[in-house]
Amino acid sequence: MIGCDHMGRLFAVIDTETTWYDRVMSIGIVIADYSDYSIKEKLYYVIKPEYKEGGMFSSQLKKSRGTKLDVLSRKEAINNIKKMLDTYKVDFIFAYNANFDYKHLPELASYLWIDIMRIAAYRQYNDKLPHNLEYCKTGRLKTGYGVEPIYSILAKKRYVEYHNAICDAEDEMLIMMMLNKEFEDYYIGAINSNILINKFKETKKEENKKKNCININNYKCGDVILHEMYGKGVIVDITNMQLCSIKFGNNVKNIDLILSIEQGYVIKVK
Repeated sequence: MIGCDHMGRLFAVIDTETTWYDRVMSIGIVIADYSDYSIKEKLYYVIKPEYKEGGMFSSQLKKSRGTKLDVLSRKEAINNIKKMLDTYKVDFIFAYNANFDYKHLPELASYLWIDIMRIAAYRQYNDKLPHNLEYCKTGRLKTGYGVEPIYSILAKKRYVEYHNAICDAEDEMLIMMMLNKEFEDYYIGAINSNILINKFKETKKEENKKKNCININNYKCGDVILHEMYGKGVIVDITNMQLCSIKFGNNVKNIDLILSIEQGYVIKVK
């Protein structure tokens, strides 16, 4: 299914809340159509007896914005979720900070898990992030990259996270909609498939070949570039494109500019 037409493709967004003892006490899951982000079905489960342990957001369990709440055992909830995923032929599960939910739901490890945050929190993938924020060398925001601040940036208005599994799953889907990315752009966020990550790199390599034409005339000394690992830099010597000197802060690094462009590690800052 990798690389096929994604019009009409259905995908899932999932969120969990946990108890003080780090056990899942609620699961929310949304099935949506990638072509228009219309929701096809929602499930919301409060897990018994775990929810009785209490957790940081226990007070939010019933605040589901009208979605039907079912109190079930973990086994019953997981079986129902699997049945729904299979009925809609869903193979991709998205989540924000997906490693957390993936770790807490090992029963769903056979599906392809994608981390929305891997796109939303990185300036090389999310072109809607303001330039005046602080970023790590990897391109990730240093702070403020959770659901609440990212949603607020994208929506251009203050957003308060519900901390209710079904509400948060819906809102994380809306983050995807506001990011407005091609389906394949999310492959870099795969947390249990190197195939998808490699597919992303190959796709970006081809896109950058076409976009940049890998022509020395497109780059000159003084140009500002953005490198995925090193951040923003200035070209100081471009005599040899395969041993180009770029100044990142106080450090000068020699990189293969042609290869970096092809692999999508470098973009030219306008």
